[in-house]
Amino acid sequence: RKYENINSFYDNRKFSGLIKYSGNEVPDIYSAAVLENGQICVCAATQTGEIFVFSSSDKGKSFEKTKIDTELLLIAPKIYSSSKDTFVLFCSAGIENNFALYYAESADGKNWSSLKIFEPAENFNNPFIPVLYQSNGNDYVIFQSQFLSIETNQMSYQLYLTKKNIDK
Repeated sequence: RKYENINSFYDNRKFSGLIKYSGNEVPDIYSAAVLENGQICVCAATQTGEIFVFSSSDKGKSFEKTKIDTELLLIAPKIYSSSKDTFVLFCSAGIENNFALYYAESADGKNWSSLKIFEPAENFNNPFIPVLYQSNGNDYVIFQSQFLSIETNQMSYQLYLTKKNIDK
């Protein structure tokens, strides 16, 4: 729906088409963000490990589909708007019995940088579910990772925060 005022919505149903996914649990396959200029991006993961981004510059009336280009098997896409008013896409990929956290950036939601390892999470065990918040020209990313206690040999999850200063 497109919001015009408190009593008015515009529907654009099924703008993405069918997104195939399988499994016994309800998957968390998408995320969305909007830039200050109204550019909308929705990212979605498929059962084949691909991530597509649907971008709109006309308030959701139409969307353009872009595939994130990689050989990695990707899951759990999360998209955010950064302090630079650009899109940041995070996703995870399984590498050698461990998840790795990746990211890509785009000014328009159509042209994406190559996926890169999210360095603040590079040496953590199974980093996952990043959340980006922006405040006062900084980007803060919070993510979770598994932690194995040497004393108790017990696995738990820990939350971590990293901050990036942004020059606008």
